[in-house]
Amino acid sequence: MSKKTLFLLVILLVLLVGVWKFHSRPPTAPGSVAAEGDGTLLGTVDMSTVAAITLEGVGATTHLARVEGDWRVAEKDDYPADFDRLRELIRSIDDTEAGQVIPAGTEHLAEFGLVGDETSTPTRVTMQHAAGQTVLLIGDRRAPNPSEPYWGRVPGRYVRVDEGPVRLLKEDIRMAEADPDGWWDRSLLKLVAEDIQRIDVATGTETYAIERGEDQVLRWADDDEGKEMDSNAVNRIFGALRWLRADAILPKDAAFEGVSHLDARVAGVTYSLHIGEARSEHNRARPIQITVTAADDVAPDVAADAVRQSKLLTGNTYLIPSYQADQLLPAKSTLIPPPPASEPPVPVEEEVVGGTEEGEEAEALDATDAEVEEAPAEAEEAADTEEATDAS
Repeated sequence: MSKKTLFLLVILLVLLVGVWKFHSRPPTAPGSVAAEGDGTLLGTVDMSTVAAITLEGVGATTHLARVEGDWRVAEKDDYPADFDRLRELIRSIDDTEAGQVIPAGTEHLAEFGLVGDETSTPTRVTMQHAAGQTVLLIGDRRAPNPSEPYWGRVPGRYVRVDEGPVRLLKEDIRMAEADPDGWWDRSLLKLVAEDIQRIDVATGTETYAIERGEDQVLRWADDDEGKEMDSNAVNRIFGALRWLRADAILPKDAAFEGVSHLDARVAGVTYSLHIGEARSEHNRARPIQITVTAADDVAPDVAADAVRQSKLLTGNTYLIPSYQADQLLPAKSTLIPPPPASEPPVPVEEEVVGGTEEGEEAEALDATDAEVEEAPAEAEEAADTEEATDAS
């Protein structure tokens, strides 16, 4: 067989394998991808004009709406919404590509999780904007099937916009969750450490104050001016004031006992924190109430910001983790550096009974010399005795 004939047979074999694979593909199913969409998922909808969003899921609903310029959560007594989370949701919807159209998908909505039934319920996102209303249904996720050939199932998420076709997105819509507990802004304070001029702490057992001098050096206030301070320990208080977050909001009429206090003064504005005892029913979390007051002589913009924070925080009772409360109310003794360790005493040599070792050696040498001197005398006496005996 010539090389040319062999080459033609190889090409024919490759073509036959390709034809066989093409005809052996799984038949087109309702979930098969047919066409690529154009543009973004919502098309011409201007997401910057969205004024209200409703998220509905399994057993939960969240209404988000702009109230006096701020986004608020209706299910949390119009408490401010987590704007970072909301911005991520809007950006995710706005940036999502149109995805791929599923042929005859609207005839099989249940197969894509786009109809509520006993097993699943789609997440329904309703948006009110300048052009009207848009409803986005987010259905089941489609995972790749490793048992199918590489041209088989494409991973992604099934969605439907209004009465349009079913589409398969390459990526999920982020932050589309209907639980209202995940939408309120848990951040309470964001005080910058360098801006804090003074803090006053009062617990059930002690009180103390720390102030920042004109040289920006922290020192004890009042009668503790001369004592040293552990700056690292004090910075933990400032860190808690910078990132103070709540675990939950208690009812408006919630009361608590055993109150400790911390006042932080920043540019003429005083933040007063009232912290109660740990709650065993809330995993040892501690209730806290916060008031914000501005001095009469502060700048207008500072006063306006203080009023805004006061309207948000005053009257609410929050729960904060116990470790944050411990950081805010440390014992004064933990803020004072320990005294330097004293040097160990120099060991004193014990006195040897009968003199020093050198003395003992000298005595031993003297005794040896005496024995040497006595030996000739004893020898002479022995010789004299022997001579006398011979003479007799």
